[in-house]
Amino acid sequence: RALEKTGGDTDKAFDELRKAGLKAQEKLAGRAANEGRIGSWVSPDGKVGVLAALRCETEPVGKNEHFQQFLKDLVEVIAKHDPADQAALEGLNLPSGSTVAAGLTELVNKIRENISLGRFARFQADAVVQYVHFDLKKASMVALKGGATSDPKVAEVGKELGMQIVFSPPA
Repeated sequence: RALEKTGGDTDKAFDELRKAGLKAQEKLAGRAANEGRIGSWVSPDGKVGVLAALRCETEPVGKNEHFQQFLKDLVEVIAKHDPADQAALEGLNLPSGSTVAAGLTELVNKIRENISLGRFARFQADAVVQYVHFDLKKASMVALKGGATSDPKVAEVGKELGMQIVFSPPA
């Protein structure tokens, strides 16, 4: 339809599709996005870690392969660039070359559900240990000084602390 509307001009057709995607995203933005997934990553040396939340309206969308790939790419961007806030993150490029903001619009247009960026954090310390609950909706990351994740005791203490953080009542 976009090609027909633009007389076969692919560049103009892509612009039309982007505009339609932005309209869809605006329309869906008012709906509650209370589901989603947590993406996480710890560097092989255990000194850098990332947690990021991607929110959606329904649980099945969190299992969607496009949703999961976007979350994986998002975590990679945060690990590489350490953005200061959400605005900075949205301006960074995904591995596909599009900005995070444009990739999110494309994802919303593809899935047709309100999807939004949640909180994110990048940690750097002597030892970074993560705990991700089996439902992939709750997670924590602990940055420790004076140890290494190669030490099983440090890894165990970090995991135990992480579990306590996830399951402690809110303060």
